[in-house]
Amino acid sequence: MVTSKQMVEKFRDYRRSFIHNWRLFKESKIGLVGLAVLIFFSLMAVSAPFLGLKHPVDWMAPSTDILEVDKYFQVENLTGPVNHSVGYRIRPAALDAKADRVYAAYGNSVTAIRPNGISLWTYRATDASLITTTPIVQNIGNRVDPNRQEQRIAFGTLEGRLYVLRDNTAEGSASRPTGDNVYRTDPLGGAIMRNPAFYNNDTLGLYGDDRLFVTTESGMLYAFSLQYDYDPLTQVYSATSARLNQAWSVQVSNASLGAPVVSIRNMTVLVSDRVGKIYSYSIANGMPMWPEPYDAAEPVSSDLVLAKPSDGDVVFLATDLGRLHCVNVPDGTPYTSNWTGGMLLMKDLTTADEGPFNTPTTTSDGSEAYVTSRSGFFYAITIDSQTQKWTYDATEGGRVPGATFDSSAYYDTRYSKGVYAVSRVPGSPGDPTDDYSWLYRFTNDSLYSWRLQLPGAVYGGAVLYFDSDTSHLNPSVWTGTAASDGTGVVYSYSCTGSYLAPLPPTWVTNANNADAKFQPPKSGNYYIFGTDTQGRDVFSQTIWGSQIALMVGFSAAFFSIAIGIVIGLVSGYYGGKVDSVLMRFTDVILVLPGLPLLIILAALLSPSIWNIVLIIAIVGWGGIARVIRAEVLSLKERPFIDSARVSGASKARIMFRHIAPNVLPLAMLYMTFGVSGAILSEAALSFIGLGDPRTMSWGIMLQAVSNQNALANWWWLLPPGLCITLVCMAFFLIGRAFDQIVNPRLRRRR
Repeated sequence: MVTSKQMVEKFRDYRRSFIHNWRLFKESKIGLVGLAVLIFFSLMAVSAPFLGLKHPVDWMAPSTDILEVDKYFQVENLTGPVNHSVGYRIRPAALDAKADRVYAAYGNSVTAIRPNGISLWTYRATDASLITTTPIVQNIGNRVDPNRQEQRIAFGTLEGRLYVLRDNTAEGSASRPTGDNVYRTDPLGGAIMRNPAFYNNDTLGLYGDDRLFVTTESGMLYAFSLQYDYDPLTQVYSATSARLNQAWSVQVSNASLGAPVVSIRNMTVLVSDRVGKIYSYSIANGMPMWPEPYDAAEPVSSDLVLAKPSDGDVVFLATDLGRLHCVNVPDGTPYTSNWTGGMLLMKDLTTADEGPFNTPTTTSDGSEAYVTSRSGFFYAITIDSQTQKWTYDATEGGRVPGATFDSSAYYDTRYSKGVYAVSRVPGSPGDPTDDYSWLYRFTNDSLYSWRLQLPGAVYGGAVLYFDSDTSHLNPSVWTGTAASDGTGVVYSYSCTGSYLAPLPPTWVTNANNADAKFQPPKSGNYYIFGTDTQGRDVFSQTIWGSQIALMVGFSAAFFSIAIGIVIGLVSGYYGGKVDSVLMRFTDVILVLPGLPLLIILAALLSPSIWNIVLIIAIVGWGGIARVIRAEVLSLKERPFIDSARVSGASKARIMFRHIAPNVLPLAMLYMTFGVSGAILSEAALSFIGLGDPRTMSWGIMLQAVSNQNALANWWWLLPPGLCITLVCMAFFLIGRAFDQIVNPRLRRRR
């Protein structure tokens, strides 16, 4: 048992030894420089949680700082959240048809908004039933002469009523549809949860037989004839033309139905049900057009979408179990043999996405399809080759948990040729008031051209069109959100924007510089080291990265030294066959190429900081084991070891009680070099993409900047590069100073 007197004596011995070694250490100027640098980075790492820094991974600069996009208008304080996409009315014109009115549905109301943001009128469903569909707008009249237009707005309600409003008023008119300009059906025996579909017969010159199709939760498909009074001589429509007559109805399925789609080329209307079957019916009389429905054999939450390749119409259907089906409209067969059984959508081309999916979107020529998933993934599909062209992850590899696409993507066939999508990011658990959304614009790959943050949750997606406001030089992107107080907001932005990130340091910006990239941040935030391409603060990443660097360095070096000491002690003390086996195994570790072995092990294991520590420790103990063995071979022949052996001490006690303390100074010397080696190894693994994406290390910072123009983004490149250099230099200088303590022959004569 150790007495208090022995403990005091031990403490005095350690104190004398420390003072002696410190005096020797102080003689090395380079050692003091290295120690000062190490203390600086240690203080940086320890103080990081208390500096109030921005989160190095999750925090991003406000959109006002990293994105330059014109806001056309913002309509606030709608009495309910805008849970659907907005509809828009196209002003008839011979050469320059534009949108002159936007319709937003919320609660039991529809509000008409001019492109300058002025609300014109609000219509409330007379039964006070919740509106469950997007306002679908169709001009079934003349598309050239505004006097002969026939604008209809259709929407359904939770009670099962179909409403049709007639709005032929002038662009700035605040006249709300009333009387003969409003029609509603009796309840259709089930809630209308999916958007209606128009069929305009004007293209064939057969006025008076336009149709409106609607589905219900009870599995019914209804066709209504849009009858109106039209005089072909005067080409004038009657003001009492908002009448509907039921043309036919059919019980499609016992399951609820998705939104109908109309193929004019094949004169058919198609619907899908929630168990994965697709049905086709004649527009004229509702007779089935296929011998048997197409069966995807999987549950479905999305709707059909029609595409028009040159060789015939096809429809797409995304299932809840991760498959996208493409079906020929004429006969209900797969588009090609490649599409038999559907196409499995894969997250990052590795894991099947189990959705559920939103309604797909296709390009105008039918060459590509776009599918958004509630899991937070966005897919671009090349139709003919049935391949995933690209995949975008809104969760950013899990760094934005809960991010999801709650609405379909929107492809602009007319103007920008871009794809627009909206993801929702939840805030506090169980509290929807602090949710926010991202509005994306993609071009031809998975790198968005810009991304705009919107307050509140967007459930209805975005739509785009050129509007009639002459001050808007680019098409408008319209979307609606649910505000934190339960009200609704409708936004209008330009479809073009400049993505400004990475931002340079605020202290190098110039308010008088014409280059927008060097304007001071509009939010008033101060970025000491600028931002990366995602708008994350480089200064915060640099400070937090010191924790990862020192943790990896010390942990990996400690485990490497511990393994090396144990193997060196056992091998050197036992000798013989034990020594041969252990040293041959050590030789194998030493001759293996270090970095390739690190890469292979890191690729096999999941990306984690602790896995990186383990990998570096596994491959880094060989050199210290050989050095310790050589030292043990010398020490075990010393008289004090013979004395311990004669006194009856066990081999384990001799190794770890008598020999180990004498090799520890040498081990500490090699540990200083091991720390710098571990930091460099972690940086190398992260640089080639094998680091932990959930943490921010200096290596990951270098990996990110390497994908950009590194020389142009010097404020992003220099901090991690200099920090790695300085920390490794500090440990090297400290190691040189330790070397003079361990090896007296290196000390300078006084």
